[in-house]
Amino acid sequence: MVLEDIGGVACGSAPAPEPVLPSVAGTVFFLGDPMETLDQKWDSSLHLMRAHGERGDATRWATIEDVMIRGRTLVLAGEAVGPHDLVWLRLDPSTDIRYYETLRALCHVDARIVNPPAAVLTVHDKRSALDLCPRPTWSLFSAGQLDGAVAAMRAMGVGTVVLKPPSLFASKGVRFLPAEDSRALRAGFDDLVGLFGYVIAEPYLGPGDGRPPLDTRVLMTDRRVIGVIERLIPPGGGLHDVTAARPFSPAQARLVEAAKGYMRRHGIVLAGLDFLGDTLTEINVSCPGAIPEVNLFCHIRAEAEIVAEIR
Repeated sequence: MVLEDIGGVACGSAPAPEPVLPSVAGTVFFLGDPMETLDQKWDSSLHLMRAHGERGDATRWATIEDVMIRGRTLVLAGEAVGPHDLVWLRLDPSTDIRYYETLRALCHVDARIVNPPAAVLTVHDKRSALDLCPRPTWSLFSAGQLDGAVAAMRAMGVGTVVLKPPSLFASKGVRFLPAEDSRALRAGFDDLVGLFGYVIAEPYLGPGDGRPPLDTRVLMTDRRVIGVIERLIPPGGGLHDVTAARPFSPAQARLVEAAKGYMRRHGIVLAGLDFLGDTLTEINVSCPGAIPEVNLFCHIRAEAEIVAEIR
C-alpha cells in the first residue's frame, strides 16, 4: 500500500529500498538520555539506531555529558563530528532539563543534526499548528487578554476551556478547565503567560457526549507519510488504546500535504502531526516518536523507512 494516496489509505507505506549501501558516509550519532534508562522495546531512538546499523552505518550513542563544543565544532563522546556525519536528536521526550539547554548551544555548531536544533526550539508544536490550521475560535493571548477570550467562548456555549503552552510534550502544561471557573482560569492563564509570554486558549474539542476524543498521529518525513495511528484521549489527558487509523478525511489530507512544505521551509526532516478530527493540533518536531506503535498497528518497520529517506 502506498500512503501518498493519503485520501484513501491511512495505514501502510511504500516499500523501503533494499538496505544495500550505508545511508550515511560517516558516523551516525544519537544524542539522548543514558541508554540504560531507556525502554529497549518502546524507545523510538533505539529503533532508529538499530535500523541504521542494519544499513551498515557506524553508530554511536551519546548523552549530554558527552557533549563538547570547540569553536563551531561539535564533539560527541570524544569524537569530532564532521561534515559526513549525522546527529539524531532524541525522538522521545528527555527526562533531563539540561538536554533542552544543550539544544541552544547546538544551534551554533557546524553539524548535520536532525531535526535542526533551531527548528526544535522555535517551531513550537502547538503554535505551529495554528499556522496551517487557523480557527476563529483559536487564538494566542498575552497578559490581560483572558477575560475577552473566555467571554467569547462562554457566548459560544463552550463548557470546557483548554489552555495550552505554545510548546512542550506529552500533554504537559495543558489545562482543561470549566469555562465558569474564573479563579482556576485566571491561575492557569497567569501561570502559562508568565512562563511563555502567551498562551493558546481554545474550546475543548471532544465530541461533547462524554466519550473521549480520538487523537490521530501521523508520522511523516518532509517527503511522505510513514504511518498513521489513532489514540484515545480519556478525560484529563493522556494517551491510551492505540489502534490503526482510518483513511484521512479530505481536510486532513490537505493539511498533511501543507505540512510537507512547512517542514521543508524549516529544514525539518521528521515530524509527528496530531489531529483531533479535522483540526491539526500539533506539528511535533521536538519529539516525533511513536515508531514502535506505528510498527505494531501499521505492520511496517517505520525506522527502516525513515533511514531510507535520509539523503
